Amino acid sequence: MVREVVRSVGFAGGCGLYVARGSRQATGIGRAPGRGVERVRDNRGEEEAGAGGEGGGAGGAPRGGAGALGTAREPTSSGDPCAENNGGCDAAPQAKCLARGGVVVSCGCPGGYEGDGRGDDGCVDIDECATDNGGCDMSPRATCTNRMGAAPSCKCLSASMGDGVGEDGCAPMSPTVAAAEMACGKYTCDEQTAKDPAAALTWQRVLPVTYDGCPGRYSPESGVPGDACTWEQAKAYCSGLGLASGGWRLPTREELLSIVDMTRADPSINLAAFPNTPSQGFWSDSTYAGSSEVVWRVYFGDGNSITVDADNTHRVRCVR
Repeated sequence: MVREVVRSVGFAGGCGLYVARGSRQATGIGRAPGRGVERVRDNRGEEEAGAGGEGGGAGGAPRGGAGALGTAREPTSSGDPCAENNGGCDAAPQAKCLARGGVVVSCGCPGGYEGDGRGDDGCVDIDECATDNGGCDMSPRATCTNRMGAAPSCKCLSASMGDGVGEDGCAPMSPTVAAAEMACGKYTCDEQTAKDPAAALTWQRVLPVTYDGCPGRYSPESGVPGDACTWEQAKAYCSGLGLASGGWRLPTREELLSIVDMTRADPSINLAAFPNTPSQGFWSDSTYAGSSEVVWRVYFGDGNSITVDADNTHRVRCVR
């Protein structure tokens, strides 16, 4: 009797097929990982069916006939475990994830933080101010403010001067200077300027009797020629002002409104910081709806702002 064995075997990427004729044989095909179907047919036309084995079959490679067709392998992955969720390291602040051989081996906290770096609270801010006042002056005249992940901030208290860093970082002010600073309130004053630390602005403190390059007057009934400028003259005056090393400009409407003191009136400004300020209108650099002919001014009689024509004449206070 002649028996024919036909097997179809699934491979990872295709199908393999061989036919062996002769006496019945073990019909495993190499190491194919798929499942196949075996049909055994003899010369009487009868057919038997069975499932092909996985791996090498009952007898490994067939004796006689075709040899094994090859070896199929599952694709391997070389992904970086740090790429997803920072490898389980702290993400805020961003800890440095280090992996070797596909395994996270360490989580390093950035500067200014301490801890093992793992998990949501793996890195904790270091409070430098808790040790030796953070490197600030150790005297009662200096304060240390901790900053997240950064060097601390040193500041000298009122009636002291300096950067506050290190020994003798703050020195006592002279009584005259200390009195002037206390009187200026939120501003730091000297003879020429008033500094607003919160807004990072420095203002022209004392106004001149007349402005260079401005021949007009604020009012025909009062004042003197040169005590007011048109808008273009005001911009030119500030850009050319050499007071305290220069660098001046005309302030925006918002900047000018920031020195209005609504607890005061006629004028609505701190006169200790800005002496000789009249209850009059002052130019801003802000135009109305982008027009070069209509400009915002701030009136320091009551602190309100209105729009006026650019060729009017008003007072000027510069900023930098």
